[in-house]
Amino acid sequence: MSPHGLIASFNEAIGQAIQAETESGETLGELAHASIVGASRQVAKALRCASNGGLQESHQTLIQMKRLRYLLEFFAEVLSKEDRKRIRRLEQLQDALGKLNDVVIGAAYLGQVPVSPEYAAAYDLFAQWLRGCVTYPQKL
Repeated sequence: MSPHGLIASFNEAIGQAIQAETESGETLGELAHASIVGASRQVAKALRCASNGGLQESHQTLIQMKRLRYLLEFFAEVLSKEDRKRIRRLEQLQDALGKLNDVVIGAAYLGQVPVSPEYAAAYDLFAQWLRGCVTYPQKL
């Protein structure tokens, strides 16, 4: 089967699945909505836990955001335009949290570099890398 035929078959299957009911009697759209609501609650919970600024909590928030984003991407065909826009915002938030994690971990490593002339070049290089990690994200 050609790539175009494969895509056409896939789109047709999605169209049929949207109208089909699951074993519980839900349509795919209803299942998608329920799954996304549950994942959104998990992100909100993780954000509340991360408000204390702990690295582990921030990492868990990042994981929950990824799960939500993957759900949104998986169900994109049956979602509203507003739900599809959330994917880009989640990507931006994930990037920001990932950079924050890099900076925190990097700063901890930098603090472990011995203060002596033979380590000065390594220290400067690592500090330069850290400065490169700190950028201001685009408006979300």
